Amino acid sequence: MLIVQPYYPDGVSRILATEKIYAHLCPNPRILEYKGKTEQGILLQLATNGSLAKYLQQDSLVSATTRQKWALQTAEAVAYIHKQHGRVLGLDGSVQVDGGVCENAKSRMPGKADDEAGTETDIFALGSTIYYIMQGYEPFPELDTFEDEVVIQTRFALHEFPVLDNLLVGRIVHRCWSGAYAAVEEVVRDLRALST
Repeated sequence: MLIVQPYYPDGVSRILATEKIYAHLCPNPRILEYKGKTEQGILLQLATNGSLAKYLQQDSLVSATTRQKWALQTAEAVAYIHKQHGRVLGLDGSVQVDGGVCENAKSRMPGKADDEAGTETDIFALGSTIYYIMQGYEPFPELDTFEDEVVIQTRFALHEFPVLDNLLVGRIVHRCWSGAYAAVEEVVRDLRALST
């Protein structure tokens, strides 16, 4: 088991909210299973290989087919959460969503506040997540997430996206970033079509 959120005196409301979210979402094969809570924090199913982000950092030889499967599984997790009337601002890269939020300039829809959430912002962030899964690095790797935030957000706003030509799912990522999808299920549909 894994303690995902330790208890802190000022974080009790966050822990309670997270607990309610997991109770509402689980069980689902794309969501880490909620195992309960202890005095130390919330317990989740152990991801034996760790997060997808760490796995990709350690093994850059993962096949494009496997990466595409993981992109589909990630999109399925976000689609499931949306069906449950939930919103996700971003993913930590794990195929099984663990509740982590990775919202920064490289995954945040331009013109939106850090805490502004909705279907369109989730789809934009999903595009960045799929890009990361397929490429093994974030969009605009030459730019610093914090120091170059304005540059990154400006490029996204002007649709000056990272090169997607060599990316197997480039058209899908481009559609996520450009606002062409109305629902996450459309992203899932397009990813599934690539697998057939």
